[in-house]
Amino acid sequence: MGFGTATQGGPAAGTDGFSVATNWVNTRGGDGITPQDLLSNPYPKGLNKAVGSSLGLLTQTGSATIAFQRSYPTGYVQNYSFDLQFELGRSGVLEVGYSGNVGRKLNFGATPDANQLPSQYLSLGNALNDQVANPFFGVFQTGVLSGRTVPRHRLLRPHPHFVSVNLSGDTPGASSSFNALYIKFNKRFPSGLSVMTSYQFSKAIDDASENQGWIVTDTFRDYTNRSLDRSISAHDVPQSFVTALVWEVPVGKGRKFGANIQPALNTVVGGWEASSVLRFTSGTPLRLVAPNTLSAYGFGRWPATSDELAHIRHEVYVDEREGAGLTELRPSSMDDPAVEIEVDDEEVLVVDLLHSHPAKVQAFRHHGTSSCCEC
Repeated sequence: MGFGTATQGGPAAGTDGFSVATNWVNTRGGDGITPQDLLSNPYPKGLNKAVGSSLGLLTQTGSATIAFQRSYPTGYVQNYSFDLQFELGRSGVLEVGYSGNVGRKLNFGATPDANQLPSQYLSLGNALNDQVANPFFGVFQTGVLSGRTVPRHRLLRPHPHFVSVNLSGDTPGASSSFNALYIKFNKRFPSGLSVMTSYQFSKAIDDASENQGWIVTDTFRDYTNRSLDRSISAHDVPQSFVTALVWEVPVGKGRKFGANIQPALNTVVGGWEASSVLRFTSGTPLRLVAPNTLSAYGFGRWPATSDELAHIRHEVYVDEREGAGLTELRPSSMDDPAVEIEVDDEEVLVVDLLHSHPAKVQAFRHHGTSSCCEC
């Protein structure tokens, strides 16, 4: 039985005010439709200059900024376990146990936009893109908030005087849980062979797995409704079976053959071991995503819904022509091309889907692993 707590570190510092960029505003208010600054004169009001800390709280107004939460609690993970051991014979041990942990106030990993449009305004539809009078005209000299008009959604943001308010990946607020049942068997035979076998059945859940980029890239669909992203973890491996074999070669000092061997020779031929590890595991979850049509309003990537997933039968095949093991999940009916899905080693792309279901579901996973290592 055991219990322990581990904590995370604090935030990194930002450089707002001391480093500056001048963005080319090619459309009015960044709407992507109405031309503004042309290539012939991309920066009609000049370039921005670094101001340091001279503007105080006005630093970066009119452009994007990196922010830190005023409340910055220390993230922590609490680990706990319970196990029972049974002696089997003279040199065998059977262990049955449970282990788990809960994480609270963990780092986001990703960088959500705290200036995201509140989701209740999505009901306005295309009216969000209507050009309206800009109250900041003449206040900001460059950027998407410098024009006479801006899209309506710009003025409905929590912080309309900023283009975006990106939180650091070190921002606390994520949570996780892990629960596992396991069984282990260890046996040492007189011949010098040792066997160590374990099986684990587990489940990992979180709302922010990580943001490595080359393995897992988490984004938040709705910064104001984090519960949308709580689902099985990107690292969830529900079943794992591992067997390790270690054999002490019976040659050398103190062993069956060559017990009285000379020290110099024993250094060369004595004390050797041969080992092998055999491992079978379930695959990690595939991340189901759809093209993000709401990125202009500060929302993250959108996944598939359970309704769309119901159209897909679990038929998987490997396209050998691609050489890289491209896998495709085919729709059960080709009448609806919007549910065509292609899977590669990183994610599943789901076209034109809604956004109300976790991005990772139990039914869709990468291929499991099986490996054998000998030495």
